[in-house]
Amino acid sequence: MNVDCVCRLLLDNDLVLTSEIDVAQAAIRWINEDREKRVPVAGRVLSCIRFKNLTPDELVSFVSLENYILKDPAVKDAILEANWYIDRLLRSREVTQIYTIVAKHFDKRNQDTQRS
Repeated sequence: MNVDCVCRLLLDNDLVLTSEIDVAQAAIRWINEDREKRVPVAGRVLSCIRFKNLTPDELVSFVSLENYILKDPAVKDAILEANWYIDRLLRSREVTQIYTIVAKHFDKRNQDTQRS
């Protein structure tokens, strides 16, 4: 399969997979089948991965798989952007959880005050 076909397949929204890590692993497997010819086009193939859809653990383990992953500037930028996005998402969830706890505390406190 040539690089154009692989990219079309990896970008297909109708591709049925459990997670984006499946796409990432498929890309790595394809590249590694013929490293000599495919590492030069690795950036193009890896750019098809939606890194923002990976969990933090998946992103970290993916980056450590092969040394060529971070060699392409566009892929490196996409991974850094995904890392930033995931970090912000997790932080906003933490803030929401804290806000919910504080709000419940004050609601209970107000109810107790109104009963007195």
